[in-house]
Amino acid sequence: MKKSNISIQFCRVLKMFLFKIRNILQMGRFFFFLNLVFLLLNCSKPTNTNYKDIISNWKGRHIVLPELKTNYGTIDSNNVFKLVTRINGDCYPCLVQLKIWSAFVNDVSKEHKVSFYIYVYISDTLVYNELNRKEIHFNYPVIFDQNDQFKKLNNLNKNEIFHTMLLDHSNKEIIIGNPIINPKLRELYKQTIKTYSHD
Repeated sequence: MKKSNISIQFCRVLKMFLFKIRNILQMGRFFFFLNLVFLLLNCSKPTNTNYKDIISNWKGRHIVLPELKTNYGTIDSNNVFKLVTRINGDCYPCLVQLKIWSAFVNDVSKEHKVSFYIYVYISDTLVYNELNRKEIHFNYPVIFDQNDQFKKLNNLNKNEIFHTMLLDHSNKEIIIGNPIINPKLRELYKQTIKTYSHD
């Protein structure tokens, strides 16, 4: 029995180690991608036009929020706003972004009634729990979406910066785009929530 427990723990540690090694190799690609995103959002006219087209196409769209298991606690769905994001949990640099999300969630939820729906698409939830406990320390509920239902049900854009959006009380999209990687968009989210909150 003891040998069996040791084997299970060894397998988990090994899995975590391999996960980190694999994702460290992806970090270079991740930072290249981030730089590319900033260039795309701030440079050429065709890109800006494309960005505007995506925003226009998503404006007011009804978003389906699959009811799935959270890692702990529950999400208050009765708030005026819902801030929804999908994170690829099999990508180490993507998961580490939860450290930045933590500060944003803390900042926004201090004054305003916002529910956060953080869908983590991950093949092994134990890996997330271990990484969160040791490194990320994200103290808000996340929704484990092992079949990537949120992406499939809403036919999300391939570009992951459009996997984050602010919804109204009836799940209609108000803003789309990732506020964590774009300071101007972050301010737009905060100002929109503040303005609507006083209506």
